[in-house]
Amino acid sequence: MGGGTFNAGNDFPLSFDEQIKLMVEVFSPSGRKSRILYRPEMPSSPQFVLDISNAREQLGYAPEYDCRKAFEAFKAEKQIQRFQKLWGTESDYE
Repeated sequence: MGGGTFNAGNDFPLSFDEQIKLMVEVFSPSGRKSRILYRPEMPSSPQFVLDISNAREQLGYAPEYDCRKAFEAFKAEKQIQRFQKLWGTESDYE
């Protein structure tokens, strides 16, 4: 039986700026859009896109989530608090 290591994310490249803007759109409270504060003097993480060709070819993998769909799924999980017994509730972190 074969094996290997596979990247199982997606290959929809976004800039860091595009990711932040999507976060603002998805997670900002209704009617109160969060402000983006640019801090060019602060260090930034390198950007990269994972190659998922081996997962596509060998496993028939096809990503279902782009960045927006992933953020929307995170937001839905936050709202229903499915894992509150494991991680606690939002109020536990205030």
